[in-house]
Amino acid sequence: MQALTGTDIPQTHDSGLLPTLCWKFPNQPPVFGLDGGVYNAASAINWARKIGLFDSFDELGDFRAESAIKRGLAFVPALSGLGCPYWDRSAAGLWAGLSLDTDKKDMMQSVLEGIAARSAEVIFAMEKISPLGQSISVDGGLSSNQYFKQFLANLLQKNIEAPANREVTALGAALLARKGLGITHEMAVRRNATVTHPDGTNMQGVMEQYRDIIARSRQLRH
Repeated sequence: MQALTGTDIPQTHDSGLLPTLCWKFPNQPPVFGLDGGVYNAASAINWARKIGLFDSFDELGDFRAESAIKRGLAFVPALSGLGCPYWDRSAAGLWAGLSLDTDKKDMMQSVLEGIAARSAEVIFAMEKISPLGQSISVDGGLSSNQYFKQFLANLLQKNIEAPANREVTALGAALLARKGLGITHEMAVRRNATVTHPDGTNMQGVMEQYRDIIARSRQLRH
């Protein structure tokens, strides 16, 4: 997650966020922002597929009505430790609430929710330093998963915008390089996006419950 903050280096204090230089053009002031990452997002999905929890990405959109965490099942995607705001490599991946009734579908629902909850933690940390507005833009492979986007929108109570070009981060880097090379001829860029709005689901207490489970994932790796 990255957010622009302006021409002054942001003061991140003890937020766990990283101040970052976003770009600098000749004869112009630098533009700074905030940076915070989750170690395992797409890699957690790929790992789950490798161990046989699903075969096709099409399977990751059809879940029962109630979220996994509200049914007592949660996943912490700390397969490489915890990134922002913890920066804790001693943490390990964790499922909490498994039972004899838990099946692959439940486990994958909790994986998507866990990635969304970790993403929300970064966004909540950013909002304490710099207001982000009512819309958050997401890209990459997970931006095509409607369940993930809806769960994230409900957690944040913000709109989630997914550009038509799912690799818009790479496109942005290419456009910056193009500008740096002095290429000035016009180039068409698709700006249309799908927007997922909060749907009114009551998410009260979900983040507190999730943070308690995250605490249990720490110090598990030595």
